[in-house]
Amino acid sequence: MYFTVLLVDTGPDPIPPAASASRFADAVAAVIGAWKAAISRWADVGEVSPWQLASAASRGRLLSPT
Repeated sequence: MYFTVLLVDTGPDPIPPAASASRFADAVAAVIGAWKAAISRWADVGEVSPWQLASAASRGRLLSPT
């Protein structure tokens, strides 16, 4: 949910990803969509991978147990 909100808030003309077959696929699509939205707004973001952006945006808590 967090990355879908980031996608919509960041993108100039956002298109949220469609539902996928699994929650994991939905999460990956949201992270990639947020990354693409950030690139469209700030070109320098393209110098980092989608996963680096996800880590920075979530303050490193993306995979934390709590």
